[in-house]
Amino acid sequence: MARAAESRPHSRPGAPPITRRSGLTPRAVVVTILLIPPLCLATHHSELVLNGNTICGNFPPMGAVLMLLLLVSLGNTILARLVPRAALSRQELLLIYSGLVVAGGMPSFGFVSSLFCTLTGTYYATPANGWEALFFNYIPDWITVKDQRLITYYFEGLPGYMGVPYREWLPPLAAWLVFAMALFFALMCLASIFRRPWVERERLVFPLIQVPLAMTEHSAQQKWPSLRSPFFANRAMWLAALVPIVLYGLKEAAVYFPAIPSPTLQRISLDPIFNQLPWRAMRPFGLSIYFSLIGLTFFIPTDISFSFWFFYVLTKLQKVLGAALGYGAAASSPNAPSGFPYLDQQGGGAYLVLFAVYIWVARHHMRDVLRKTFYDAPEVDDETEPMRYRIAIIGFVLSYAFLVGWCRASGMAISVAVLFFALYFVYCFVLTRVVVEGGIMWSLAPLTPDKAMVAFAGSKVFSPQTLTAIAHQMVWVRKMRWILPPSLLQTYRLMPEMRISGSRLNWLLLFILGFGAVFSSYNLLRVAYARGVVNFMPFFVRGYPRFPYIRLANYLQNPGGPDPKSIVYALLGAAFTGFLAFMRARFTWWPFHPLGYAFAGTEQYWLYNELWFSVFLAWVCKFVVLRYGGHALYQKTQRLFVGFIMGEFIIIGIAFGIDAAMGTRGNKFLVP
Repeated sequence: MARAAESRPHSRPGAPPITRRSGLTPRAVVVTILLIPPLCLATHHSELVLNGNTICGNFPPMGAVLMLLLLVSLGNTILARLVPRAALSRQELLLIYSGLVVAGGMPSFGFVSSLFCTLTGTYYATPANGWEALFFNYIPDWITVKDQRLITYYFEGLPGYMGVPYREWLPPLAAWLVFAMALFFALMCLASIFRRPWVERERLVFPLIQVPLAMTEHSAQQKWPSLRSPFFANRAMWLAALVPIVLYGLKEAAVYFPAIPSPTLQRISLDPIFNQLPWRAMRPFGLSIYFSLIGLTFFIPTDISFSFWFFYVLTKLQKVLGAALGYGAAASSPNAPSGFPYLDQQGGGAYLVLFAVYIWVARHHMRDVLRKTFYDAPEVDDETEPMRYRIAIIGFVLSYAFLVGWCRASGMAISVAVLFFALYFVYCFVLTRVVVEGGIMWSLAPLTPDKAMVAFAGSKVFSPQTLTAIAHQMVWVRKMRWILPPSLLQTYRLMPEMRISGSRLNWLLLFILGFGAVFSSYNLLRVAYARGVVNFMPFFVRGYPRFPYIRLANYLQNPGGPDPKSIVYALLGAAFTGFLAFMRARFTWWPFHPLGYAFAGTEQYWLYNELWFSVFLAWVCKFVVLRYGGHALYQKTQRLFVGFIMGEFIIIGIAFGIDAAMGTRGNKFLVP
């Protein structure tokens, strides 16, 4: 089946809207800002307090989708009857949704959760590990609060006579907020530069926007999206939505009524099958079904979805081969991030080559950007871009310089800071491509910058001050479950539907990011000091606050040189990615996409174990549809897979309300 036959999902489902007014209206902005606090509150309560489902730590953010659903199904339906002029247009609804998508990462893995893990790791300093004598002197006073009692109260809860120490937290939070806004602005500049080649020239699928586009469609006889819209009247959509609603509904009911049978949909272990060597190296190996991931993956080209699951299985077979040849899984040295088959290193090399490939593909556009920046070429039109090219280029350079200077003030050597953020931006660039082209819900980081530099240069070449400064960036760069550029590119892709052009949208997005970060920080401090972080989800308590300092202590106590095996496998990963990219560009029949191979080389490999089977199911479904029904059947079945996404999100939202009211902890449907 030729790739062209797969077609792309409709970018504008339904009839064209009657109104052509812009979505950037005062009331749309006010509604967006008013919805950010409840989104932050729900995120912290579900992800941290209840140790439940991820509200905003995935793509698309479930909280944003549910809020859009409520605005359309309840808000607009009621307003259309009572005060028709107050009903929100499609353009306004898409703007509100886009704002919530961008803000969604602030309370979760995009900023606040990761930041406070970084700032509070000193809680685990003991005489046994000797952290205080080893590196506390290298931690600047403005990085975190210096009063250890406040960090202890943060984990264990405040005494009844004390109030939340907001004033003491203000200086370090202000410093980190300035850092974050500079980083976000740099990423916004990159997204603005690459909007045109990815959206208009390559015409990437952007599967994440299919849900909001479908939800806000309306017929020619309607003025506003509501429950009477074609999307909500589609029986196929609701039939598909009933599948996760019923299955997850039984699982939720079984929590409170154990006699009710509960279906097992995630982490179905296949480990007993692989009981003998060398097949035991396949472990852990299992099946997980996520209906939202099946729905999103259905919209991407089959060569990408095939490559995602194929290369996962290939990595497992590499482990089997290693076991058969006697290679252990242990790291070859303290500075080696992993053992055979060195997936982190393969992924790191793959990301570098993919970055070079995508820059090469966009080389003509980049030439135009540079000509517009330095020579003001009149033939290069950037008036309708989210950001003028000159502002984007200069803004990125200045933001990059500020980030380097900030890290230098924290103790990091300038050369190390330059390389550190270069690697970080490369990873963000390629991960953005994985999300906007591959539709993956959870972005997975490859070999992180700190581990790459230590593996290639050795820890002994870095000063203790530099290693300590790097440690304060580890959670930030490792927890890439949510990164900003995919949300920005999704927003820019929706600009024609929102009737917005130019740079006005970016100013709103910057304000949303800052407001979301400030409110999320305030709320997390409030909840943490009231409840005690020791009662939160385990990764937030024991995992991420400790691992940067554990790794730092290892570097300082066991300095070493480069790891040759890491270098070799990174080069092999780079070479193989180059081969895949060449074959894909040269032969249309080539079935393997380099994104699939790069995605398989990830530090967070356990999360890939959760993804692969849902991606496989989506690939099978789309392959069968295209093979036996062609384009016509593909168009008809799209609503079924949007229904899978909606059904899963709806039942998870209902379950969150029940669990929050009952105080039930640890009840997850989206396991990662």
